[in-house]
Amino acid sequence: MLDNAFKILAAGVALFMPILSPPAVLGEVKTDTRIELHDGQLRVQIIVNPGHLNPLFGPRFDNTAMVNGVWVDQQPFLKDGSGLVDEFGITGVGTLNFDEAKPGDSFIKIGVGELTRPDDKPYFFDTPYAVKRTWPVRVEEAGNQVAVRQGSEIVDGYGYSYEKRYRIDANTLTLHIHYRLHNSGSKRFEVEQYNHNFLCFSNRPIGASYSFSPGFDLKVAENKFGRAAAIEDGGLKFVGMLHKPGSITTTQPVRAADSAITVRENETGQWARIKSSADLNRFVLYAQPDAICPEQFCRFVIAPGETAVWEREYQFGIDTRSEASATPSSRIARNTASKSQG
Repeated sequence: MLDNAFKILAAGVALFMPILSPPAVLGEVKTDTRIELHDGQLRVQIIVNPGHLNPLFGPRFDNTAMVNGVWVDQQPFLKDGSGLVDEFGITGVGTLNFDEAKPGDSFIKIGVGELTRPDDKPYFFDTPYAVKRTWPVRVEEAGNQVAVRQGSEIVDGYGYSYEKRYRIDANTLTLHIHYRLHNSGSKRFEVEQYNHNFLCFSNRPIGASYSFSPGFDLKVAENKFGRAAAIEDGGLKFVGMLHKPGSITTTQPVRAADSAITVRENETGQWARIKSSADLNRFVLYAQPDAICPEQFCRFVIAPGETAVWEREYQFGIDTRSEASATPSSRIARNTASKSQG
């Protein structure tokens, strides 16, 4: 179960489900190593050590691995090239050593590498900080799972080891992403993490056919959509086509048990449901003309020698018109039953 699964663990504790079949240990991998997990209706493409993220977005996103594509019955669910990308410390919470660093000194961006602070300005995610060095990514593949691992050098007392495991469940059309972040340095640190979740169903532009429904009260602290979207029935609906980026932000904490959100596209019947095992400290729904991005932010305080563990669960589905009023779980149950009878 995902609920309340977030933990801070001492070093050496078993953190993931064991891989039951003999793993293929690929070791250190080159840039843009593509691996596919494919079972039944569900296909997931993972890029290990993606080389396009830094040139496209700057040194901000986790470069160990990303989900480049998800397909159910050959129908795409993600924006190609962006997909499901993780980021640590978008607001500076978790850019290790940045606050202590003087201009010219180093700091760590988890999953990116050792970067250089150029001046006295506060951390800003869109700044093209110089990357002084990166650390190798190792990968292990077995059956319907892929695991990536990375360890940093110690920079002024800060360091980490990081593992991320992707696993698919064909019966429920679900992708699980398990995270493990260990503090290998001598200094305590706090970090905020999220996945950007660039969703785009069958390449359809974002507009009135898309809707968003959360499992929690949507208490909007900031609305940058203006008249392009409306808060209705506890969720958000777009008014016509979206022509420029916008977002809504909530700042109230959300329990893990209530964290599930659903994005739906009514013309194709496609939907995605995302749930976090960790409590959310805030939530942002960002959208641009070619992607809608529900962002679940989690925050962890990790002492030296301790490890944070959490998970995100992505369930995908496609409705027929006769199923429009059914719940995601009931549709998945019927699809699975039909498959087993056919």
